[in-house]
Amino acid sequence: MGILRKLNSIITVDIIKPGYLAGFFAFKSSVFIKATMNFVFWNMKNNHYRIYAGYIVIVLIAYLVSSFKMDSLKTIKADTSIFSVRKTLDSLYGAFSFRSGREPKWGVIRHLTLNGAAFVSAPSNQSKRIAIHIDEFISDYKSGIVKSDLKKTGYSEHIISADIHKIGKVATATVIFKAFIKGDNRIRKEGMDNIQLLFDQGCWKIVAFTTQSESTPQ
Repeated sequence: MGILRKLNSIITVDIIKPGYLAGFFAFKSSVFIKATMNFVFWNMKNNHYRIYAGYIVIVLIAYLVSSFKMDSLKTIKADTSIFSVRKTLDSLYGAFSFRSGREPKWGVIRHLTLNGAAFVSAPSNQSKRIAIHIDEFISDYKSGIVKSDLKKTGYSEHIISADIHKIGKVATATVIFKAFIKGDNRIRKEGMDNIQLLFDQGCWKIVAFTTQSESTPQ
């Protein structure tokens, strides 16, 4: 009856004490499962299974929830690595690209952009450049597609190199890229994007984006 009283004490009294439940779930999985199985067989043997089945279910559910939260924390920690920053960049440049008759993945671009982020295109002698928000950036991109043959040919940007630096949840990346247009065999110069990112709500998002278009002469 010792283990029974202990479990009853945990469920009815000590479960509300700060830190007690966390300590309880800190035991290794194998030890916990073995103890639980012994407890089940003991109750079945002594005809107490129906009375205390609820306790077993509660403890098992709580254990699974705790394990799930720990795994989630590990996933979030992994997502803050430089490798995850590179994956974000790959997704972004993949979203910029599109096949003939299609459009860029506007939803993906918006998702990877923090609210209030600033976009600045390459300086020009013909106009004064200012930072714009995501809606205006997308509007300009759409306008550029309409005014060209890109809708027919398609367009893709490939990352040549990405120099990424990260401290905590802040990262910066200098991306060298090259554009490809189907049927256009002209030699194109590489472009460069400078991107600042912030890890927010489980993923890396653009805070600032400055580009030197690959088609602009140096």
